[in-house]
Amino acid sequence: MDEQLAELELRITVLETLVAFGFAAQHMQTADPADAMRRLRALLVERIARATGDGRQREIAAELERVIKRIADLQTQLPRRLVD
Repeated sequence: MDEQLAELELRITVLETLVAFGFAAQHMQTADPADAMRRLRALLVERIARATGDGRQREIAAELERVIKRIADLQTQLPRRLVD
């Protein structure tokens, strides 16, 4: 079971990184990436809270903050042009 959990965590990490790089690259194209991330965060907190309906907004918001920080960190690592 521990091997399965480790494999699942690895897959989640890989997918999270791939999605985060995609979001980072997309948001670099907007006029105000920080504002776009704030609006996205607010929208996601609201929709996830509504979907789960279990009053876990603080946990949802904390996880989104972690992901948004990761996206912002990845934005600083991306080259200005993805294709050179």
